[in-house]
Amino acid sequence: MTFPEVALRLVIAVVLFAMPCFLSSFADAATQITLDEGYEVRFDNGKFDTETFDMQISNIEVLKNGKSYWNADAILSKTSLLADGRTLIVKKLKIDNFVSSVDKLKARSIIVRNVTLDKYDHLLAGKIGSLFDHALNDAYLGMFDFWMPIGRGVEHDTFVQSIELTPVRRKTSPSGRSYFNRIGMRGVASIKRQKLYNQNKAPTAENIAREEFFSHLGLQNVEVAFDLENALIEDRGVMHSELVGNIDIKNHFSTDIRFDAEIPLPAFWKIMDNKDLNTVFFDEVGDEFAQSFLMSFLQSGATLSHASLSVRDYGTFERLLHLYAENSGQSLTAAVEDIRLIVDQAIKESIPNEELRVFSAISKFLDHGGQLRLSATPDAPVPFLLFASYLLMPEMAIKQLNVTIEHSN
Repeated sequence: MTFPEVALRLVIAVVLFAMPCFLSSFADAATQITLDEGYEVRFDNGKFDTETFDMQISNIEVLKNGKSYWNADAILSKTSLLADGRTLIVKKLKIDNFVSSVDKLKARSIIVRNVTLDKYDHLLAGKIGSLFDHALNDAYLGMFDFWMPIGRGVEHDTFVQSIELTPVRRKTSPSGRSYFNRIGMRGVASIKRQKLYNQNKAPTAENIAREEFFSHLGLQNVEVAFDLENALIEDRGVMHSELVGNIDIKNHFSTDIRFDAEIPLPAFWKIMDNKDLNTVFFDEVGDEFAQSFLMSFLQSGATLSHASLSVRDYGTFERLLHLYAENSGQSLTAAVEDIRLIVDQAIKESIPNEELRVFSAISKFLDHGGQLRLSATPDAPVPFLLFASYLLMPEMAIKQLNVTIEHSN
């Protein structure tokens, strides 16, 4: 009779001891984890591997030295940790409702695949801008529904519905450095113009004129969709660069772009191995370095093999003509003829022997709107170094580049 009673008490004790462990994975109590370099991670529930940073947690907040860096509703990450103990290969990362206290950025969703990140310098620091720099082959980067200011003085606010980098392809140069040999970018954004002047002060004539201009053309709020892709193709001692894409400003105009260039491989590898190359794009060097870099590119033997740009008007040009007529005190018909004469005179002065090839399409566009397509298809690739001389001899540019301007409805 004593044994069953002892056994029962033992079972009850084991169950009572194990129950908190069993229930802990379902509890809503907040978890607080202290990491290296002054970082602290707080979250409500889920799993967090402090070594590999594999995690699936909710209501996360990241702090450094007691200061809040960023927070999110949920985060899921699948990673592989390299031998240095810091670098992560991010196989999958998804962050819901990301809010950065440092960069003042809010995003409904961030999705990342196939990138390398430092656990502390990049991931916990919330440096979203570093994702592009660390993209691997077959990477995917997507950000959805976030606001960002553009222009000095926050002249515009931009709500980005989506921006995605795909496809992303990387190759390795002979020196062992990695470069993008194929990359695409697409997205949709809504741009809202803000008034810059102080509401408590009388606006200047310049401010009033600027606001009237954007209002008349309906450009205070625009939606922009873009889809661009660039490919680098190595072939018989040269690197071909092929850029194609489309930019569509809804209800205003759209453009189709194609740009093909070639550069000798030795010069291309030299450019790619330039350690200061990134500083040109991030504006961390003076004009002297940028000019030196541009001159090196021009002297590298880089050439243009094809270029085309088409613009289709969806009403903005007509509104621009009405605005010109209103400001010049003319009828619309008279304003169009005035512009036609100005364009015709400029063409006759600069390229008198090519007037028929150029002016006919522009004249039709003035009358009917539609689409203008400018293309350059030289018989043989033309060195970019010659383009400076084309400014002085535009007729030579028209002939050597086989420039055409075509109109279509």
